[in-house]
Amino acid sequence: FDAFTRDRAGKHLHFLIINCHASHISYQFCKYAVENNIHLLSYPPHSTHLLQPLNVGLFGPLQYFYGKAADDYVRNSCSSVLKGTFWGFDCDARKYAHTKINIKNAFHATGIHPSKPNAVLTQLPSTKSPDSLSFLSDRSLPSTSKQILRTPKTRQDL
Repeated sequence: FDAFTRDRAGKHLHFLIINCHASHISYQFCKYAVENNIHLLSYPPHSTHLLQPLNVGLFGPLQYFYGKAADDYVRNSCSSVLKGTFWGFDCDARKYAHTKINIKNAFHATGIHPSKPNAVLTQLPSTKSPDSLSFLSDRSLPSTSKQILRTPKTRQDL
C-alpha cells in the first residue's frame, strides 16, 4: 500500500481502510503505519459485505462474468470445468468485472469517495423502534411485587 501511495500523498496523511480481523493487525504493522503517516481506519466486525468496495462493487460482477463464461464453456464443449480451463474464465471475468467504472462505483456505493457517510445506512432495512411495548398486555404485567417474586406453579402462571 505504502509503495503505491507514498508519492501521491507526499507529506499529507493517507488512509488505509482495513477490516478489524486480528490476523490483519500486528504491532509492527501499526507502528509502520504511524511512522509513515498512514492512518488506519477499520470496518466494524461483520460489516465488510456492506462497507468494503471490493465486496460491494467488484466481487458481484466477477461472480456473474465467471459464471457466464463457465456456463458458456460447458454448453458449447460438453465438458466440465477443469483446473486448466478455470484460469481462462477467471482472467476473462476479471477483465470485464474489474473496470475503472466498477471500481469508482464501488467506492461511491460504500460512501468512501466521494464521502457520503449515510450511503450504506440508507440501504439497511428499518427496524421498529422499541418505544411501544404493544406486545405486552395489561394482564401480562405484574401488578404487585408479590407477583414478580412468586415462583410459577403451572403453565398458566408463566
